[in-house]
Amino acid sequence: MHRIMSVVRVAVPLIVYFIIIFFFTILVTYRLGLGYKLGTTQSYTAASNNLELAITVAVATFGANSDQALAATVGPLIEVPGLIELVYVVKWIGQRWGWKG
Repeated sequence: MHRIMSVVRVAVPLIVYFIIIFFFTILVTYRLGLGYKLGTTQSYTAASNNLELAITVAVATFGANSDQALAATVGPLIEVPGLIELVYVVKWIGQRWGWKG
């Protein structure tokens, strides 16, 4: 808890990144005429990161108590609940747009 501002400084850009990349990919796949299943899959793939690899590299390179390790660890704490919430959003978008297949 003594490094909460460091966590916030990492969390805010990650949240913005997930939102922008996810919805940009949804829009592009929809406009290209790709089906709902493929569009959704591509959006989740684009928005997710290789955070497990980032954690490993940060800890191995900078040490477990470094700011880099903290930043890499915060990523999955933001990514997982964010992407789960986007399941409901993308289902709503699919119904709203009448997006099939």
